[in-house]
Amino acid sequence: MLKSLLIGLDGSTGRHAVLELGLRWAKQFDALAVGLGIVDEQALCMAGSPRFGGRLYWSLAARTQLEYHARHWADQVVEEFTCRCAEEGVKSRTLEDMGSPFIQILQEAREHDLVLLGQQSWLDSEGRAALGLGEAGDTLDRVLQKSPRPVVAVPSIPNGGDAIVVAYDGSIQAAHTLDAFLESGLTDSHRVHVVSVSPDSRDAMRFADRAVSALRLHGIRAISHQLVTSVPPAEVILNELCYLEAGLLVMGAGGESAADELVLGSVTRSVLKASPVPVFCYH
Repeated sequence: MLKSLLIGLDGSTGRHAVLELGLRWAKQFDALAVGLGIVDEQALCMAGSPRFGGRLYWSLAARTQLEYHARHWADQVVEEFTCRCAEEGVKSRTLEDMGSPFIQILQEAREHDLVLLGQQSWLDSEGRAALGLGEAGDTLDRVLQKSPRPVVAVPSIPNGGDAIVVAYDGSIQAAHTLDAFLESGLTDSHRVHVVSVSPDSRDAMRFADRAVSALRLHGIRAISHQLVTSVPPAEVILNELCYLEAGLLVMGAGGESAADELVLGSVTRSVLKASPVPVFCYH
């Protein structure tokens, strides 16, 4: 069961959804909610450095002012977190640091059962644009590749379904993720569906049966969906989330082959980018 949750408090538009989901789970399990606010030191350095073919060099005074505003923003989101925890009667603690977001998250993740981040963590596209850094960074990808704990990626406006969908492809990552999910206790009082996608009917049946059997051993009855199709798996999974009125997706953060174990698979990336529901991932 969950005892502590690490909640990323970033500048993305989805931070409120991350916070609310974290508070709901912390309240459900009487767990400690830990809010992590980070001033992105790398972004500040890049904003204050010359770049060929573009931006002018920022003065020391301008960078100092930027850092002041960044720290002020971090203080605000941490205060918002503390107030919401108090309102909901949730035990809480806050952490503020300056550095590389994904490194700080990985360091803190060791002490907690679950990490919650926004789909567009760490800085949103507007925040990075203000710093002259372009699109949102790859913090979520990097955390998912190396996190010692499961990670939940939360969209800005999650769908309101109540079913849990387990996307299972028989991979090591899928097995690890299902085990971690069962240990979390998040299956309580939810409809559970197992979705297996493959162009080979025997593979689709075998993978689905494995996941359903694992769930049954934990007293959880799951409905099996064996989808035999050549349509890209990410597209099929995303469609099933809507059809099954899902509120949470569980899937491994990896590819289909052993060579992909150290990086996010293309299916995982595609689903994470477009999922209308929070995604529980592990590797």
